[in-house]
Amino acid sequence: MKKVPRIVLYIAALVLLGFGVFVFFKYLKISRIRCESQFGPCSESVETKLGELQGYGILETFTRVNKTLKEDRRISEYSVRYIIPNTLSVYVIEKKSVIALGKQGTDRFVILDKDYKVIGIEKSTFLPIVNVSSSEGIDFGLGSDIPSSLLFAAKIGKEMFMVYGVKLSVVYNDRVEVKLTNGPKVIFPLGGEIDVLMGSLNLILSRLNNASGEIRIGEVDLRYKNPVIR
Repeated sequence: MKKVPRIVLYIAALVLLGFGVFVFFKYLKISRIRCESQFGPCSESVETKLGELQGYGILETFTRVNKTLKEDRRISEYSVRYIIPNTLSVYVIEKKSVIALGKQGTDRFVILDKDYKVIGIEKSTFLPIVNVSSSEGIDFGLGSDIPSSLLFAAKIGKEMFMVYGVKLSVVYNDRVEVKLTNGPKVIFPLGGEIDVLMGSLNLILSRLNNASGEIRIGEVDLRYKNPVIR
């Protein structure tokens, strides 16, 4: 009987190995997708999207995960790694969220990044919130711009959180209201120079503190050239 050349055996072994690897990756089901970001756990919307991709073969899951992450506007970079036997580990760099728009009576929060672009829609959030009580809606799509009145209110909300730690602002048709912790309600216009408005508020509060030791007024209205204290 003629002996089979060794090279043929090597080729046959490689073919079988390759076929085995192909079958393994094609039919192995991914039962878990683990996601982390630079802030810790991934955001709720990202976790939800990835959770819907579990249960497919590894190759199909890789394709779907890459497509999903690439299209997500809140993600700037990402990596995907396979962990034996049936897990994908995802690490993402998320754009920084700065504030959320909410609407009373709904469980929808529109998440804005540092450029005040819509980068996500969430059912809950730990971000400072601008509650929209005006006639404006908050049905904005991802990547869209928000109206100028809400943009101004979002900037005011961000500044009040950074300076005074207040997490809730309310925007009406003609004003933005913010209640300071252990302090007065502050009323802002829906336009103007934010640095000037914040400077005026800081000056008023510092003078009131210096004069009495505690703030006993109920309201500071910054909508006028000369602020009104009530």
